[in-house]
Amino acid sequence: MDNFVTEIIPYGHENAITRAELATRLGESDRVIRAGINKSEELIINLQDGKGYFKPLPEEGHLVKAWIKLFESRVKDENRRLSLARGWENEKI
Repeated sequence: MDNFVTEIIPYGHENAITRAELATRLGESDRVIRAGINKSEELIINLQDGKGYFKPLPEEGHLVKAWIKLFESRVKDENRRLSLARGWENEKI
């Protein structure tokens, strides 16, 4: 495994674990947990349904597709915010 956080993230949506539970089990801060998830070389997803993070099983391709849509929407929103910040920067500097 690539880091200690990903080692305890389960496979399968029905076994998902929240970041708070990960933090409690590992005795780490939320920030450390987020960093571990973000650094992972394994696919770890969270469907924003309150269940938490999991590694998808082969038969959960439909969940990966749903996550991709969620993530693409988030990226689009973040890019819009970045564009606003760049516009502000260009006006102020």
